Amino acid sequence: MNYTNLFNIAKEKNIEELELYFSRSSSTSIELFNSEVEEYKVSDVSGISLKGKHNGKVGSVYTEEISEEKAVEMLDRLILNATIVETSEEFTLFEGSENYPEVKTFDEDIKNIETADKIELLKKIDKKVRSYENIDTLQGLVFIDKEREIKIINSKDLNLDKRDNSILIYCYATAKKGDDIKTSGEFVLTNDINSIDVDKFAEKVALNTTNKLGGKKADSGKYRTLLSNEVAADLLEGMSSSFSAENVQKGLSMLERKVENLVFSKKITITDKPLVDFGPNSTGFDDEGVASSDKIVVENGVLKTFLHNRKTAEKDGVKSTGNGFKGDFKGLVAVKPTNFSVEKGELSLEALTSKVGDGIYIDDLSGIHAGLNPVTGDFSLQAGGVLIKDGKLDRPINLITVAGNFFEMLKDVNDLGDDFKYNYSGVGSPSLFINELSISGK
Repeated sequence: MNYTNLFNIAKEKNIEELELYFSRSSSTSIELFNSEVEEYKVSDVSGISLKGKHNGKVGSVYTEEISEEKAVEMLDRLILNATIVETSEEFTLFEGSENYPEVKTFDEDIKNIETADKIELLKKIDKKVRSYENIDTLQGLVFIDKEREIKIINSKDLNLDKRDNSILIYCYATAKKGDDIKTSGEFVLTNDINSIDVDKFAEKVALNTTNKLGGKKADSGKYRTLLSNEVAADLLEGMSSSFSAENVQKGLSMLERKVENLVFSKKITITDKPLVDFGPNSTGFDDEGVASSDKIVVENGVLKTFLHNRKTAEKDGVKSTGNGFKGDFKGLVAVKPTNFSVEKGELSLEALTSKVGDGIYIDDLSGIHAGLNPVTGDFSLQAGGVLIKDGKLDRPINLITVAGNFFEMLKDVNDLGDDFKYNYSGVGSPSLFINELSISGK
């Protein structure tokens, strides 16, 4: 598409300011079942949105049909939209940041991985996981490679584009011993297929599953609690909207008016780092064209900033933090984190377990979306894990409920592990030792 021609036609049609946003998302997914390829899916979705002003009024349109002819037709629809739709929305084009950082987000090698090699990798994982005692079936073994491309152009000469890609492999297995059946799994998110250690990955899948066999309820009470890195990351993700200026301005964050106040344990530092090479959500600029930068959101327990897009920043009289993102070309810009994480500590998981002494290790939470209030931070969630006795993992526990409040919990952090990990969504954390959480069991 000749974008220059499109902008020239827009000028002829008296569209005073115009922004074009193009996005393309593609993926290939291969699923193995009973050691054979069960499903092979290819997805490729792209589209453009146009937003502009005509006679001082804002209009916006989008289409999945990418052609110059269609884009020109969209200009007429944009004018009609601006004419008939009553909106008080403020719209100003962004002239661009002074400098844009370099960050590695795209690996050419991923594009060149042969389908046969993907299947062979899955079959190696399948065979290895099945070799473990008590593994009964594999519920899901999937290889997904994703690629995304974004382009932003506006009539103030902003012209940016970026690409990213990644590989996700996940495997869920079922273990069976007598009448006792348990399911669990593991995933790996990477940009380098050669970094995947089949033996270690399969071992993690098998142990995560078989270690749950024989689980029983724990006694109800208050426990010194060790949250696994994935569980801690999932809770942080569930509460990430509390750090959005958008939610603060709507009165939907308990952190309102607490910048520069101590809000968590001094051991807690939370960052938003879009400039990590090949991070899950790394990017050099956001979907408004604002340059990305790494930010300390909470430093040693003290809240330092909220995350902003251009709209929330203007309202608060500050600069955007580069956190304005869309879901795709159809979506609206909202405040979202990038690689949002609790910074890791220094203790290994074994040392952290030893420090707990007697307590509970929780590595499984269910129903976060229903059981966690993202505004108040109150949570009551079904959980599973392992009883900790004399500083060592003792016996599996299941069907317990862990309850507390996210903000109070992070005030009560005793120590952090060195086992940092991102979850599926790119929110990361190490394991967290909480001095006390309420457990409801038997």
